[in-house]
Amino acid sequence: MPAPPDQPPRRALPRLRDLRTLLEERRFVLVSAASLLGTTLVTAGLGFVYWAVAARAFSADSVGYGSAAISLMTLLGTIGMLGLGTLLIGELGRRRAEAGGLITASLLVSGGVSAAMGLVAALLAPAFMKDLTPFGGDPLHVTLFAVGVAVTGASLVLDQALVGLHRGGLQLWRNCAFSVTKLAALLLAAKYLDDAFGVGIYLAWTVGNVVSLGALALVLHRRGIPMMFRPRWDLLRELRGTVMGHNWLNIAYQLPRLALPVVVTFLISPSAGAAFYAAWMLVGFAYIVPTHLSTALYAISAGDHSALAQELRFTIRVSVIAGVVMAAVFGLGGHWLLVPFGQSYADAAGAALAILGLGIFPTLVKVHYIAVRRVQGLIPRAAVVVTIGAALELGAGAAGALLGGITGVAVAVVLAMTLEALVMAPAVALAMRAPRAPAARAQTRVPAQSTAVESTAVEDQSTALT
Repeated sequence: MPAPPDQPPRRALPRLRDLRTLLEERRFVLVSAASLLGTTLVTAGLGFVYWAVAARAFSADSVGYGSAAISLMTLLGTIGMLGLGTLLIGELGRRRAEAGGLITASLLVSGGVSAAMGLVAALLAPAFMKDLTPFGGDPLHVTLFAVGVAVTGASLVLDQALVGLHRGGLQLWRNCAFSVTKLAALLLAAKYLDDAFGVGIYLAWTVGNVVSLGALALVLHRRGIPMMFRPRWDLLRELRGTVMGHNWLNIAYQLPRLALPVVVTFLISPSAGAAFYAAWMLVGFAYIVPTHLSTALYAISAGDHSALAQELRFTIRVSVIAGVVMAAVFGLGGHWLLVPFGQSYADAAGAALAILGLGIFPTLVKVHYIAVRRVQGLIPRAAVVVTIGAALELGAGAAGALLGGITGVAVAVVLAMTLEALVMAPAVALAMRAPRAPAARAQTRVPAQSTAVESTAVEDQSTALT
């Protein structure tokens, strides 16, 4: 009897194999993005608890001033980095013998510059808001703020240095220690140091940073890792030109996120700033997904430019899916997400949170535009576009605050972000239309680990303003 004809394979098996192949081809993007996301989720999750506790333990005005102070501290610390974190990620792998001196010099420069900017900002604060006159006139307040900015700038650089040394686990550990310690310090501040200007809130933030750095130093000492090195100023002078473009682009991208809470606090009221900050922090969780996927995209494509189109299509698809889900969550449940902070927060910023949730779509275009331009070597061009966009967002936010309160800020900022996305989208679409690369190429691809995490520390601090 003749053998029965072979049965055609069931469709489920090829689909399973296709899924496995897809995961294998995208493993570097997925692993890089998951690593960044894991660190962020830990710090952001505890940051949510931090601000929920602050909202319950402090007055709305105190939370408004405290959140504005922390936003300003993080912004000034980010500027005070001077691109040195990016420099260390790129250089430490090639300069192992000189790593200690280069890190020491970078920490001293970033800490010193950040402290100077913090001092100037604290002294000039009363000129922008009369209610802050006691803040600028009190030497203790000025000193605490300047120290907070200095520690923020130095810790951001140190986190990226640890990544450049392939010690990402230590960075995650330090940030976990920071999140836990600042929460404990906040509880103590709520009991002993509540005042009208939120000093206890941003002091707890600084204490968390300082204690986490001390704990990290203890861990390094127990592992026998030396920490005292002579600063290599000569290396910094030699390398100073390599980070200008990246630093400009990084600051331009971070500026609206860190400055908008300050704008709302100054132009509306401290209590409005507190409510907006809570909504801005929550929506930052949604923006994390496309941001980290685009960073992973840059990591992969930086070492293999032919990979850009294929990986870009993948990260865009995942970002859009995540955007639809998160926009629906904020649109349907934005009010309830703010209830843990207090009913007044939900009433004031519930509508704004729903609107800001739509901002994930222009954000995914923006972060992919930045990644594409980095891969293409067009960083100065991207920096100009992103800087103009940052000015547009801040200007729109200020106008919205004056005309429509918190909801007006949300509407104006999302409209500005959408306009930016329309300008940036053609470059992203053009990069996506490049010829598809063969699947076999994925097996020989080498991930660029250092670039995958170049913005991790700043993102984690800003989302865990978050």
